[in-house]
Amino acid sequence: AFGQSRAEIIQVERQKAHTLRAKTREDNAEHAADCDRLSQQSEWLRGELKQCDVEMQTEREHTAEACCALESHLQNASLQETRVQADAFTLVQEELRMHAQELARLR
Repeated sequence: AFGQSRAEIIQVERQKAHTLRAKTREDNAEHAADCDRLSQQSEWLRGELKQCDVEMQTEREHTAEACCALESHLQNASLQETRVQADAFTLVQEELRMHAQELARLR
């Protein structure tokens, strides 16, 4: 700073201040653009999350309906199997009764 006049020092400091203000404005503009971009991205993600929640609820409802239908189907199948077994048992009893009658007749 030796040999520089007071006016030169002031001019250099003014230039530094001007450069710093310009850099600050540039940084602030980039920050504002980043904030806008992140705000838009956040809004989009909130919409996606809402849509996922709706889809998940729909899937839960479909799953519950499918479970009820499966349980009903299994109950019906079980009842049908019980009927078939009961019919088979009745048929065997009838055949045994007929064999018993045939044996009694042959004696």
